[in-house]
Amino acid sequence: MPKLDSIFQPYELRRELARWEIKRTERLLLEEQFKDISAWFDVVELHIPYTKFRMLKIAMQETKKRKDKKKILVINGDSLNLDMFSKFYRRSSADSTPSEEFGMLLRVMEDAHKVYDHILYLTTNHENRFEKIVIDSIGDKTVAKELLKFMNSFKDIFEEAGYNKVVYVSNYLFQIGDVIVCHFENNSIAAGKVGRDIVQYLTPRLNKEWNIAYDSHTHSQSKIAIDRKVVIETGGMLDSLDYWRDGKMKGRGKMSTIGYGKGRLKNGKAILNDCDFHICGWEGYL
Repeated sequence: MPKLDSIFQPYELRRELARWEIKRTERLLLEEQFKDISAWFDVVELHIPYTKFRMLKIAMQETKKRKDKKKILVINGDSLNLDMFSKFYRRSSADSTPSEEFGMLLRVMEDAHKVYDHILYLTTNHENRFEKIVIDSIGDKTVAKELLKFMNSFKDIFEEAGYNKVVYVSNYLFQIGDVIVCHFENNSIAAGKVGRDIVQYLTPRLNKEWNIAYDSHTHSQSKIAIDRKVVIETGGMLDSLDYWRDGKMKGRGKMSTIGYGKGRLKNGKAILNDCDFHICGWEGYL
């Protein structure tokens, strides 16, 4: 029987990496600096220009009073609404342009730099509207990708503005010590279901120890303990959006909550009873 070497040609081909593999490598490198950190942290979802800026300022002022540890702000995706670049634009009441929204974000960053030692900036479905609108407008994916290389990214703008505390995370998932911050594009009218789904999804897929996850996107708040894990839905720093009030009965049994997540880490370990959500208010009445 012939040897395998005499049958098969030696492989010297370059395997193309999937996009998620590249993002995972980038994420793991960034996570190293936070693995043993002791810090207070806030987790917010802004949706500028709809942000309740007064509530955000109060949250920052409360965190500023904490003197004993470092402080981290997690902008957990959907920092800008970018209605102009979405299918909801015709139904939106917002007249702000993306450049105006980004100007508001830079003002938030300026205030955050006065309070926090680190600002984690995750990019998720709303931030990704920039890339989608370029690809959709041009039509040719390859041409669009080449054009995007010559455009300033969020990271470029933060660096040009001198915001050296920003850790730019081109991902919907990040780990600080044993705490996961994430922005899964899932929702449910059943309170706590998203938290249960996150535990079942992440447990077999992450090879680093984690104990608590803070999830945004759902615009509601909950805290569920299951299978030795805790998942906290952070809510958002905004009221209901227009396309949630379009005459359809959406969100029955699970109201939106204006608020954010907060917690504390000691040597990379979450202090369980200091990790929770903070309610700033309920969604507005009809």
